[in-house]
Amino acid sequence: MLETIQNIDNSVLTFVHENMHNGVFDTLMIVITKLGDKGVAWILAAIVLMITKKYRKVGFTMAIALILNLLLGEITLKPLFSRLRPFIDSDITLLISEPHGYSFPSSHAMSSFAAATAITWYHKRVGICALVLAGLIAFSRLYLYVHYLSDIIVGSVLGVGCGIAAVFLFRFIEGKIMEKIRQKKLS
Repeated sequence: MLETIQNIDNSVLTFVHENMHNGVFDTLMIVITKLGDKGVAWILAAIVLMITKKYRKVGFTMAIALILNLLLGEITLKPLFSRLRPFIDSDITLLISEPHGYSFPSSHAMSSFAAATAITWYHKRVGICALVLAGLIAFSRLYLYVHYLSDIIVGSVLGVGCGIAAVFLFRFIEGKIMEKIRQKKLS
């Protein structure tokens, strides 16, 4: 089973590398992937939303989703699987600096889909744009030869899961806070 997945991963990487690369995409994918570096764009978006009263819920939900993403992906799964990145055993010249850390699951895909899912839960139209951006960021990692397809798929699915879990966790926390406020008003 793992050998089959690895064969598919290698075939997809080879196909993308041999058939999709051109000067325009090379530049575009570098820009897109940088949006996902360390989740900074999503973190900044969450902060901006948190300080805006109208969008505070989505901002806090995004922050929770990104924290869950960090705990599950970077701290738990990457060290557990310790999968080397695809460029390690290849003669491919990377278009970006060599990323550090392990490959599985893709943190770019995971954080992007976690944040985009949180946005989509509250604001469908903006969420569609966020999901498209998340998909582009995830694909950029494959295009740039720093992740396998399975890294991206699993990262994306886990990111959606973190986003949904964050919605319910935020609702739970919000309910507890509102309950305490009500109790204080009654006493």
